[in-house]
Amino acid sequence: MKNLKLKWKLLVSYGVIFLFLLILGITSLSVINMISKKSVEYAEEIVPVVEEIGLARRNMISVRRYLLNAMIANNAEDYQRIQDAMNTDREAHMLLWIRLRQPTRTTPLPSMPSGKNYRVYRNTMHKSWS
Repeated sequence: MKNLKLKWKLLVSYGVIFLFLLILGITSLSVINMISKKSVEYAEEIVPVVEEIGLARRNMISVRRYLLNAMIANNAEDYQRIQDAMNTDREAHMLLWIRLRQPTRTTPLPSMPSGKNYRVYRNTMHKSWS
């Protein structure tokens, strides 16, 4: 390196810096792409589940409220009205529960052992006995 002219020393040093910046840029773009894919996956799989769980919890609280109101009902007409409303909310809760238990993916994931039959229920892995 002592025998090279100043021009070549500067070109080599700037070339090394440019190479490092190029590697850094490519790495940054790949990481941004990976984060983008994870955020889309999060928005499509996790957020809807949280919303459905919130609805299920609201329905369970409604059923509990109707049961307490039925305990303090004064007459048969109030009791029947409360019971009808409670049955409607119970049916809505059961429909949500059935929808939550439906598998979203039946194909093996890369992290799953091969040859096994697994089902994924909203990011929870269960082994099938079939």
